[in-house]
Amino acid sequence: MSQKIDGDDVARVYRASHESEPRAAQSELERAKDLLVDRKKNLVADITVAYSTDFLWAAAVFSEQDAQLYHGLRNDLKGRGVAVSDWDGRVRQVVRKRAADKAAADEAARAANAGGRLAGQALVISDIEPWDQPVDIKDLLNSLVALLKRFLILPPYAAEAIALYIVHTYALDASRHAPRLALISPEMECGKTTTIELIKCLAYRPIAASNISPAAIYRVIDMIAPTLMLDELDRFLGRANANPGAEEIIGILNSGHARGAHVIRTASNDHEPRKFRTFASIVFASIRALPETWASRSIIIPMRRKKGGDNVESFDSETEEEPIFRELARKCARWTADNLAVLKTAKPEKLPELKNRAFDNWRPLLNIADLAGAAWSLKAREAAKQLSGKARRDRESSGVQLLRDLRDLVAGRDLGSKELCARLAELEERPWGAWGKARKPISQHQLAEMLSPYGISPKEIWLNGKNVRGYEFKSCADAFERYLSSAEDESKNPALAAD
Repeated sequence: MSQKIDGDDVARVYRASHESEPRAAQSELERAKDLLVDRKKNLVADITVAYSTDFLWAAAVFSEQDAQLYHGLRNDLKGRGVAVSDWDGRVRQVVRKRAADKAAADEAARAANAGGRLAGQALVISDIEPWDQPVDIKDLLNSLVALLKRFLILPPYAAEAIALYIVHTYALDASRHAPRLALISPEMECGKTTTIELIKCLAYRPIAASNISPAAIYRVIDMIAPTLMLDELDRFLGRANANPGAEEIIGILNSGHARGAHVIRTASNDHEPRKFRTFASIVFASIRALPETWASRSIIIPMRRKKGGDNVESFDSETEEEPIFRELARKCARWTADNLAVLKTAKPEKLPELKNRAFDNWRPLLNIADLAGAAWSLKAREAAKQLSGKARRDRESSGVQLLRDLRDLVAGRDLGSKELCARLAELEERPWGAWGKARKPISQHQLAEMLSPYGISPKEIWLNGKNVRGYEFKSCADAFERYLSSAEDESKNPALAAD
């Protein structure tokens, strides 16, 4: 069931009711009560009344000013057969519209008090009108993939992942997690900015920025619930010691991975503590490798530079005006509106290649793919394995790398510290041969220090007819089981599997 909300009408009612002090806010609540008493008379004959502009406005007032009244109204509608999960989403749209109108009014007031117009421009976000016919998700995803490949050189399965992510931005209300889409390249000119520009033409409520303050991040997310796109993230963050806001930005972006996440800041001259939502879809591009905390929350797309023989079209301001972009965005909006309730209850089968948070990242995309049929279900799972499963080892912390190498070297037997350090230093494409600031082979003391947090300590062991300082395999087995991936690793290490 879909009903177009007249944003201008909602804004007019909102502005008229917020021109005076708190007593007017109370009268707004009373007007909402009176309106619903009148409108509920018509619900018996037509439940679509619950989706009308004035009904949703009144429900939004309840939501903001009296939670008990709102939940009572919600339960009443549920008993009358209204799909309240979808209805809740429509109410949230009105609440966000009211907040945006209030912010615009506040901006105008500040400008008037300042004797002129404020610096910069107000953010203007318009919700796209859904397509007027039901949409086949398989056809929609295929069209998105074809459009992406028309302009981009991407590794295998990346176009499929990006297409699923674009649809996911419209369906965020159905997800418990908001994975980040990370476009990472080794050098410049690998198509990251073009990819962001393409996604901006297709995603839900896109806001793109090449620089943003910590306060702007949580305020724009709380007010607009956009798809936030941050280009050249490595440049504007810089190093934490050179950019005092970098650590705060990292913390805010990390927090918004889980539904219900907030930051608390003081607001107004009274320094009243206020909660700001940080849960949002975020796309970012960077040349720099990601910190582990970001990588674990991201679906990483490895971008690459175009070769001489690669043939794709150029993407520019004229291209983005092509009707196909708006058509596909409208189809994303329509399909999501029709299938949000199904997505909320979907539970995809887990993939052994993806552990914990990596699976959380892919869960909403797999839910979408499963509704597109068997072929897309297989494509999405292969994309997850290729883009996140194989890349997991590359993003491991040094501690987990050490555990993995230790497990492979001990191979079910005890080993002395001196011999273990020497064998670690000999491993190719590993850091142990030039470890630490001195860039020297890892020492026995450094080895013990790194293993200590995992509950592994050296002890006197009997080895080759004498007592030496070393490590017993049985004392390492618990850490191996807890911190190393089980399915792939056990197949490579029968000693661990047998234990």
